[in-house]
Amino acid sequence: MSTPAADPAARSRERYRRVALTFAASVAGRGAAGVAALVTVPVMLRYLGAERYGLWAALSSAAAALLFADLGIGNGLLTVLAADSGRDDRASARRHVSSAFFALLGVAAVLAAVGAIAYPLVPWPRLFGARGALAVSEAGPAVVAFAACFLASLPAGVVTRVRLARQEGFANGLWSSAGSFLGLALVLAAIRSGLGLPWLVLALCAGPALALVGQSGALYLVREPWLRPRWSEASAAAAARVMRLGAAFSVLQLSGALAYSSDAFVAGMLLGPPTAARYGVLATLFDLPLAVLILLLTPLWPAYGEALARQDRAWIAHALRRSLLIAAAFGVAVGGALALIGAPLLRVWAGADMVPGPALLGLMAARLLVLSLGQAVGIFLNGARVIRPQLVFGPLMAVSAVAAKLVLGRRLGLPGVVAGGIAAQVAFGLLPYLPTLRRALRGESTIAPAGS
Repeated sequence: MSTPAADPAARSRERYRRVALTFAASVAGRGAAGVAALVTVPVMLRYLGAERYGLWAALSSAAAALLFADLGIGNGLLTVLAADSGRDDRASARRHVSSAFFALLGVAAVLAAVGAIAYPLVPWPRLFGARGALAVSEAGPAVVAFAACFLASLPAGVVTRVRLARQEGFANGLWSSAGSFLGLALVLAAIRSGLGLPWLVLALCAGPALALVGQSGALYLVREPWLRPRWSEASAAAAARVMRLGAAFSVLQLSGALAYSSDAFVAGMLLGPPTAARYGVLATLFDLPLAVLILLLTPLWPAYGEALARQDRAWIAHALRRSLLIAAAFGVAVGGALALIGAPLLRVWAGADMVPGPALLGLMAARLLVLSLGQAVGIFLNGARVIRPQLVFGPLMAVSAVAAKLVLGRRLGLPGVVAGGIAAQVAFGLLPYLPTLRRALRGESTIAPAGS
C-alpha cells in the first residue's frame, strides 16, 4: 500500500478511499456474476434439460464445501501480508507470498492425486442420481472438468489475497467481472458448437480461472514483479506461520458455518422438509442484504492489520466505531423494514404458503442485527489478529447454537430454532469480545495482536 508514510491524516483518507473503491468494485463483480447467471441459467436449462442441468446444479452446490480446501491459507496470507504492508517490509511480503503460493500448489497436487485414485472407485452417476443414458455418461467427466478448474484456481487465487491485503481489492472486483463475462461467452460458444455437459462445465468454470491467471500475470509481471512467487523465496518458517493462521481461520469458518447455517438443517430434522423450505425462502430474504454489508466491511480487515503495524490506534478506534455504528444502523433499518414488509413481499415472491407470522419475522430482524454486528466485530478481530479468544468462543458458539436450536425448536417450532441461534451468537459471538472492543475504541495499546 503506497500511502504517505509520515502523514497519518493522509493515510486515514487513503484507507477509507480504498475501502470505498473495493466495495464498489466488489458490488460490480457480484453484479456481473448475477447478470451472467441470469443469462446462463435459462440457456443451459433449455439446452441440457432438467436432468443434466441438475448435475450442474449439484456440482455448483459442492463448491461451498470446497471453500475449506485451501486450509485457510488464503486468509492466513491476507492477515500476515497486511502487517507486512504496514511495515513496508518487502522481504517478508515476498517470503509470505511465495510460501503461500507453493503451499497451495502442494495442496492442489495432493488433492489431484487423491482425486485420480478415487475417481474410478466412485459411482458418479449413482451419486448424482443420474438415470438417462446421456446424463450417466457425462456425470464423471463433468466432475473432472469442475475439479480441474477448481484445483487450478487454488494457487492462482493467491493473487486475490495479495491485492486485498495491500488494500487493492478493487482490482479483484474488476477481474471477477471479466471472469464472469468470459465464462458466459465460453458457455454460449460451447452451446453453439453443440458440446456436452462436461465442456459446458469447463467453459463456465474456466472464465473465472482464466481471469485469476490474467490478474496474476498483470500483478507479478507488470505491476509488482518483486512480488512474483519464487521457489527461492519460499521458506518453511513463513509457510508455517501462514498455515498456522490458516488452520485457525479454518476452525473459525467451520464454527461460523455450524452456528449460522444450521437453521434449515435443524428445522428439517425436527419439523420436516416443508418447514425447512419455508425457512430457506425466509432466510434468503434477510441474507441477501447482509451480503452487501459484508462487501462493505471486508476491506477493513487488511486496513486494520496495516494500521496496527503502523501503531495507528487512533484510526483503528475511529474505523471500528464507524463500522459498529454502520452495522447497527443497517441491522435496525433493514431488519425493521423487512419485518414490516416481509409478509407481502413473500406472498408475491414465493406464495402465500411461505408467509411467516409476525413473531418469526421479528426474530429474523433480530437475527439480522446480531449477524451485522458480528460481521463488524469479526472483521476487526481478524484484522487485529485477535485469534486465540475466537478459537475458544467460536467452537463454543457453534456447539451451543446447534444445541439451543434443537432444544428450543422442539418446544417452539421454527421461531425456537431462530431464537436459539440468536442466543448463542450473542452469548459467544459478541459478549466475550466487549472488553477488547472497549480497549480498541479507547485507542489503548492492549489490543496488540494475539495468536499470530
